[in-house]
Amino acid sequence: MSIIENQTSFFVSTSPELIDDNVTVSSDGSRINISLDTPLTFSSGSISTTVEVQKASIWNSSPNISASLGNNKFYYLIASVAQPVVTIPDGLYSIKTLNAEIVRQITNVPNSSTTVTLSGNNSTQKSILTLDNTVQVDFTGANSLKDVLGFNAAVVPAVPAPFVGFTIEGDSVAAFNNTNTFNILSDIVSNGIPINNIGKNLIANVPITASVGSLVNYEPYNATHVNANELRGKSKQNFYVQIADDNGDPLPQIESWSVLLVFRQKILISDKKMGMVDIF
Repeated sequence: MSIIENQTSFFVSTSPELIDDNVTVSSDGSRINISLDTPLTFSSGSISTTVEVQKASIWNSSPNISASLGNNKFYYLIASVAQPVVTIPDGLYSIKTLNAEIVRQITNVPNSSTTVTLSGNNSTQKSILTLDNTVQVDFTGANSLKDVLGFNAAVVPAVPAPFVGFTIEGDSVAAFNNTNTFNILSDIVSNGIPINNIGKNLIANVPITASVGSLVNYEPYNATHVNANELRGKSKQNFYVQIADDNGDPLPQIESWSVLLVFRQKILISDKKMGMVDIF
């Protein structure tokens, strides 16, 4: 009786050049659905079957402000008169780039470039609004930026700003980093890596180690081997792989991404009949 190890690799990519009739990518780019011509097969003699994400390449460009996230509107008033609503294009913003977009649209009204400006307090991680005389910002409107900037649903200040350069700080920490890691999900396994006591098809958690707009290249020294014993003696023809946020929700992808999956099996070779239950 002996045990041999078998390894099978499978490369998943959303690159348009690699998509055929058996592969579809979701409209938001976060999910790829694959139907294999030749199914992946797994030995009934396997005493241990695992799957791992050995490599992944994902762009750090997923929007933190977008229409789908419901946080792309900025409302402001001058002398208690509502001004044209600022609609922020979908994108991944810092407080600096968000300020630049808001100022650009405000000056196109045209209003002064100093009507509203955004900055941040690095010590408190809160946003700061600097306002011209008689200006207010309304965070009560639909799809407002209140959560991103860390303000409660209110008009601030409660009365128009009394002088040029009036400042007001956010009520809570700003939330520009709504995604801290990429979660890779797949129905190759029914549970995956447990999150506390819940299985959500998680097969890898990828730290975001690259700056905004750069490529995250994930290649762990010791990848997590996800228990896939449920595949023993079965085949897998249809499955999906998806990029999700910290909460497990689909994370839109602007650029193509790829994942290298590795399946490992330890297969029992014996010249005697043996019930699998006796091996464990």
